[in-house]
Amino acid sequence: MFSTLALCSLSILSTFTTTAALQFPPVDLGYATHVPTYINTTESGTRIGLYNNIRFAQQPTSSLRFRKPHTPPPSQHGIQDGRDRLFSSDCVSAAPPQVLFPTINGSAWGQEDCLFLNVWVPEGVRPGDNVPVIHWLHGSAYAFGSKDLFNAMGLMDLIKRREDRFIFVASNYSPYPNLCPPSKEVS
Repeated sequence: MFSTLALCSLSILSTFTTTAALQFPPVDLGYATHVPTYINTTESGTRIGLYNNIRFAQQPTSSLRFRKPHTPPPSQHGIQDGRDRLFSSDCVSAAPPQVLFPTINGSAWGQEDCLFLNVWVPEGVRPGDNVPVIHWLHGSAYAFGSKDLFNAMGLMDLIKRREDRFIFVASNYSPYPNLCPPSKEVS
């Protein structure tokens, strides 16, 4: 019985995966190929492909520390689905004790290797479609924050017709721009 249930589950998963792949094909960026991390459905019934943790620049470490992001990122082999760093892509952050968020005030977290973005794409959007893009940059007074702070499903729920579609992008950035030494590198 267990083997029959397992086979049935694999068959359903295979059908779902094939259907999802047709609706949300891999995206080849030249240095990496990404597939959705998740596929969610809004309350209005629109399916959304979430391409999480797409590296957009080289790691800002060593000689690249406190400089503008260097592109392109290094090549990534294989298909990327963003799951390898679901909870570890925040930039170095610190929340002072006075912050009104009891779970984080007085703490520090994150890492220097954090230049990633998330892209939310409605079903049916293809390369060359003239679709508006909303690019969200988190606030938090250059002290803390993350591309993962905002859940765009509420915005995506505004998509009722094909003409309403848009792409939502959220990106991390170094929260310490004032530490960059002035030079031609920083603009």
